[in-house]
Amino acid sequence: MEPIPRPPENEAPVEIEQKYLLQSDQDIKNLAVKVKTVYPEAEYLGGYREESYFYPKISKEKARQLLSLVANMHDVSTQLSMLESVPDDTPIAIRFRKRKNREYMGFKLTLKASANPLHDVERIEIETGDVSRRYMDGFAAHGMRPETEWFSDRRIFQIDDDTTVDMQDVTGYGYTAEVESSSLEKVQSIAHSLGLQPISSNLLDAMYSKYKEKWQKYTEGEHERHFSDEDWQDIERLSGERVVRNQVS
Repeated sequence: MEPIPRPPENEAPVEIEQKYLLQSDQDIKNLAVKVKTVYPEAEYLGGYREESYFYPKISKEKARQLLSLVANMHDVSTQLSMLESVPDDTPIAIRFRKRKNREYMGFKLTLKASANPLHDVERIEIETGDVSRRYMDGFAAHGMRPETEWFSDRRIFQIDDDTTVDMQDVTGYGYTAEVESSSLEKVQSIAHSLGLQPISSNLLDAMYSKYKEKWQKYTEGEHERHFSDEDWQDIERLSGERVVRNQVS
């Protein structure tokens, strides 16, 4: 994939991120310790319980219409201006996310734009401030309903001004980590220092397809929250790749 050019100051920012599978909850704990060991100046930003709602990919015009609904009660003029900088034929993924802990609760709308807006390493990302959950009803009135829902427990560390390391226990996928920074080289360097091998976009596509088939199974609380061994076998067949889970020591 060709790198997305860095935008001018007033255009949409580019998110550069890679994801990593972890073997167990203990590896999340070990990774948290390793982040502070390798990067002593890293700041723990907090732990959060999250609910995320992903919608089917849409066109730029449809994204403009949906974002305009939010403009009725919130100032999203900056986000609408950023959206205009996205090339017209670029697919866009939309996510609502609720994030809370004892000190904070927020609900935000995020637009991600690229050839593969869910799983490209480099994507344009446009995010609002806190908005009302009622906008999901407004989206539904315009024929837009979530295609997947997710629950996760996330911990976030800030390595420096533009770099974060997240680790989470998420429905379906299980134990994962994310590194986000200002360049792919920096993401890869930090991941290497932490001993993390990334998930390919192709494998992520297969994981998402499997999750979309039966996400209710993992979110309703009556079954196992994570993919079964059979699910992972299906994912490997679909992607043609072997699943590698990182163990952190």
